[in-house]
Amino acid sequence: PLAVFLPKCRNGIILATSRSMDAAEKLTGTGSHKAVYRISAVDKAQALQLFCNKLQGDSDKNAAADLLRALDYIPLAITQAAAYINRRAPRISVKTYLDALRESDKKKGSLLNSDAGDLRRDETVSNSVVTTWQVTLEQIRRERPSAANLLSFMSFFNPQGIPEFVLHHYKGDLTENADGAKDDEDNDEFEDDLDVLRGYSLLSVTSTRDVCEMHSLVQFCTRAWLSVVDDAERWRQVFLWAMSRHFPSGAFETWPTCQMLLPHIESMLEEEPPNEDLQKWARQKWARLLTNCAWYMFTRGNYRAAEKSGEKAVKTRVNVLGEEHPDTLSSMADLALTYWNQGRWKEAEELQVRVMETRKTILGEEHPDTLTSMANLALTYRDQWRWKEAEELQVQVMETMKIVLGEEYPDTSLSRHALSSARTTLP
Repeated sequence: PLAVFLPKCRNGIILATSRSMDAAEKLTGTGSHKAVYRISAVDKAQALQLFCNKLQGDSDKNAAADLLRALDYIPLAITQAAAYINRRAPRISVKTYLDALRESDKKKGSLLNSDAGDLRRDETVSNSVVTTWQVTLEQIRRERPSAANLLSFMSFFNPQGIPEFVLHHYKGDLTENADGAKDDEDNDEFEDDLDVLRGYSLLSVTSTRDVCEMHSLVQFCTRAWLSVVDDAERWRQVFLWAMSRHFPSGAFETWPTCQMLLPHIESMLEEEPPNEDLQKWARQKWARLLTNCAWYMFTRGNYRAAEKSGEKAVKTRVNVLGEEHPDTLSSMADLALTYWNQGRWKEAEELQVRVMETRKTILGEEHPDTLTSMANLALTYRDQWRWKEAEELQVQVMETMKIVLGEEYPDTSLSRHALSSARTTLP
């Protein structure tokens, strides 16, 4: 170990720097934090000063501020960006570098892999941002594989507001049996993993304690590392599995959880899993996530977003489960309501008729789901001023509910009220 090479005497001071808190404590030999000074993150003003000092010539301050924000104010990334721009000026400016950084993950990886020399650093050590972080990640995987797994999982979240309750259960999501209970030993292991990652300054825990944050650049480098070791797809599936399980139904009482998780799933809603037999389970999970998200958007009155997710859910479930599956019919019914709330009666009617007829065939005319479909279709007829068709359906629903559920059942009373209301609006 490095500590054996350090002189031990009362005179003089040795200053060591490290990204690892564990290494820092071992080098100081105190067993406490008193001899360890944690350097705070570079702030905006310091980052801008560093960038301006490294950059040759003047630069657009607004573009520079945007670039530094995109680089998460990480000094190594800042110095390498300045070196890249200097070497390619005037063809490359701060703005064109920023545009290239935002263009695609492939282009971003190319820029961050750039290895410009730095005389202040060990000549045997890479100056590439990606390579530098990947060395750290490999070290963590050797020291504590479970911490590397946690970091891999977290790299697919939005960098801000990562809820801790999802992180506690990600291990179960690696297998088909995802509902295993977590005991105290698992929680202790999670805290140890979190401590390792915090010790390397790869993430932080907010003052609320139940929420974690990461640099987006750290996440990008982690995903790049996972691609190198051919493990990115597995962790993408783990993330999908976890989100489909934890994102709730969208009902009113689940709104706080939905709001917390929504930023983390937005990009995933656009990434349809491959249409392959081996990915069938992934497409089912994706459809479930889409359905719950669509209903949340619907209950919040964001019908356009609900429609977009709902249409994807219907298409996926029809392909994977078939049109007669209960989950498919449920998604179709939700989408029909989304059309209905936008006044798109024809589209709503077409879907509602399909759902009603299929449920009649599969479940029977007296099943509650069938009766709900009939009641919804009656409302659509009513809103198109098709009073006779609406009344006929509502009478059928009410009479069936009387027989199946009884006169005093709440749904029977509601059906009777709906029929009465419809009759008062008859021309």
